Amino acid sequence: MYDIDFHLVWCPRYGRPIFGEAEVGGFLEGQISTIAGTRECEVLALEVMPVNIQLFVSAPPVESPAGIVKVLKGVTALRLF
Repeated sequence: MYDIDFHLVWCPRYGRPIFGEAEVGGFLEGQISTIAGTRECEVLALEVMPVNIQLFVSAPPVESPAGIVKVLKGVTALRLF
């Protein structure tokens, strides 16, 4: 039994407001939910703002916060570009 929740925030390089576009925000929400599901994480809250992404996620004890962020940022960046 576990209850490990992480509040993760990340910003694009140089603080450019690229997440504000409707196409990009909607695409990222879908991709983050899909990727988190494959890593056995549950997205509790997700907010895509113009200059950052805030994510509240519940993860199993074998997942580190750095590992979760590494996978989410890496995969979403590849799929977005």
